[in-house]
Amino acid sequence: MLGIIAQYADAWNTVWHNNADAVKPLMDKVDAACVAVGRDPATLVRTAGGNIAMEGYLGRRPNPIEGDDDHKAEVIAGFRDVGMKHFVAGLDPTTPKSIEAFAPVVEKLDT
Repeated sequence: MLGIIAQYADAWNTVWHNNADAVKPLMDKVDAACVAVGRDPATLVRTAGGNIAMEGYLGRRPNPIEGDDDHKAEVIAGFRDVGMKHFVAGLDPTTPKSIEAFAPVVEKLDT
């Protein structure tokens, strides 16, 4: 599969990690697959996703990022620091209230 991604994909997504350290070995494999097909690894957009435990966490999304807003922002920023261009946040629970409560985390990441 990595060979197909390396040869044909515009982006690669890896999901449901609760820290950036989990993606580093995967990124090394993606880089190697790109090199193997003669592609510059920097031309492949990398994205990641993680579950976020919000107030009232229901356990529907396993392995969540937990903690206060500062900690959540710090963990998500770690994905940016290792080269991820986008982060998919799976909020649990997913409600209008939890989406609104997640806004300060996004604001911390935008500064």
